[in-house]
Amino acid sequence: MAAPTGFVASSAASKGDRDERIEKDPRGLVPVLDGVSQARVQCAVDRLAAGRFVIVCDSAGLPNRGDLVIFAGDVSSAAMSFAVRYSSGFVQVALTESRCDELHIPIMQGTATYGPGQRVTVDVVEGTTTGISASDRACTARALASSKSTPSSFTRPGHVVPFCVDVPFGFPDTIERASLQLLALAGREPVAVTAQIVGSAPSVSMSHGSDLLNFARLHDLPVVGLDDLVGCRSA
Repeated sequence: MAAPTGFVASSAASKGDRDERIEKDPRGLVPVLDGVSQARVQCAVDRLAAGRFVIVCDSAGLPNRGDLVIFAGDVSSAAMSFAVRYSSGFVQVALTESRCDELHIPIMQGTATYGPGQRVTVDVVEGTTTGISASDRACTARALASSKSTPSSFTRPGHVVPFCVDVPFGFPDTIERASLQLLALAGREPVAVTAQIVGSAPSVSMSHGSDLLNFARLHDLPVVGLDDLVGCRSA
């Protein structure tokens, strides 16, 4: 069974556009990759540009952790339901530090006073009820990606966890940062829904290794690793 596309309003790019996107990125990321890594990055970029899920993991060859990733502006109720079902239900939205500051989303008490990490949870005000349903969380994620949203668009605390990425286009040392880099290559705003995948049998631990790769094959999801993105450097 393939994962849901997650479209809200999106269109697939032509092959020529996809190739151009890998070669030229407006944010200055220049892929310098080997053939296998480039193919994995290209596939992930194509899926994200089409409003679909990818799996971002620490290493595509032998992953210890993998997250479902989709552009927050494209996530539908069905896509959010898929993310909740196959993760622990803990859904984050990775976004830049400047965007967190624009929306007045504060750092969680007891965490570092600045820099990357989880921010206070939010729910969007309009279009939601309790905030916990997949539909409500998808609505909140889309609002976090919307340029029309303001600080007053959200209640705090809520049910979606913003994750601040301080240097989104630096070295891809975290899944959240890598997700924003992939979205940049896909021509999207750097706002990503991420959810770590749980193991299949029994689902009391997080998915890794062959279990994670089998999940990717079962749901027709491309896998890309942090190591694949190491070749992407600033121009």
